[in-house]
Amino acid sequence: MSPNAHPKEQPAPPGVAAGLFLLHDPDWRRKVFLGGLLLLVPFVGWFATLGYRKALIGRLFRGDQPPLPAWHGAAWSHIWEGLKAAGVIFAQYVPLFIILAVLLVVRGAEVPIVLLAGAAVVAVFPIFAPLGFPLAVAYYAWAEVLHLGEAAGLVAAYTAITFVIPAGFLQVSRTDRYLAAFRYHESLPFLVRNFWPYVVAWYRSIAMSLCGHFAVPFSPWGVVWCYLGIIYAFNRVLADELARRGELSPGSWFVRLDREPIALEPAGRWAYRAVGYDTTVVRVGPAFVPLPRVVERFFAGR
Repeated sequence: MSPNAHPKEQPAPPGVAAGLFLLHDPDWRRKVFLGGLLLLVPFVGWFATLGYRKALIGRLFRGDQPPLPAWHGAAWSHIWEGLKAAGVIFAQYVPLFIILAVLLVVRGAEVPIVLLAGAAVVAVFPIFAPLGFPLAVAYYAWAEVLHLGEAAGLVAAYTAITFVIPAGFLQVSRTDRYLAAFRYHESLPFLVRNFWPYVVAWYRSIAMSLCGHFAVPFSPWGVVWCYLGIIYAFNRVLADELARRGELSPGSWFVRLDREPIALEPAGRWAYRAVGYDTTVVRVGPAFVPLPRVVERFFAGR
């Protein structure tokens, strides 16, 4: 329990650490702010964010202080790591890209201006790239180039691959090698062994992602926050398995946040105060969202 315990404070609900672990870094607001600014930079922002969360993983398992990596002097390193992570992600979709391309070529489909415009947006801001394939399939199904069954099959396969990808990246967390993401003989059994916690991690991740992306006009910073929370949520599944095998460091953030959870106290109709951290938090389903200073008063009802 926090040394600044308050009589109204509540025990930390399950999953609170995924959204709030970064409060343990006294400089978390500045780091998230810098990450959001970089995310706005065309061509490289998304890769920087992917690489930054890759740098976070080792710190979580080692229990490094502070938990968040630095940006200063490491931005290019984060971008390079992010490019490798993006390569791993899109390599797993390549068979679907090929199938879609063959179907469109065989049927003589033309590339309309709307898809060219979409491709241009993706090229400038790669963060939108994961939406490109399902939107293209939906467009060509609507244009009756693809049969409904073909479109449904392609989207279902895309969804299945997307569901499995984090399990592959947990093998990267374990080995620190990107090629480990393709060790399906290890990642798929891991997913089966930990199916329910893995589904819960997806549930929390989707909630955090929606909060981050729709936090207009703070979306770039919300996306950085949700990416960090997603990394925690999925790596928590790996940490729990390592703990069962006696292989998890007792100094890791996963252990420390279980031992000393962030306590919350009511601070308004929808808000809480993180005890000892001078931060207002709102709960959206399973997501616990630390608020920017400029909106704290509104949510706290002050």
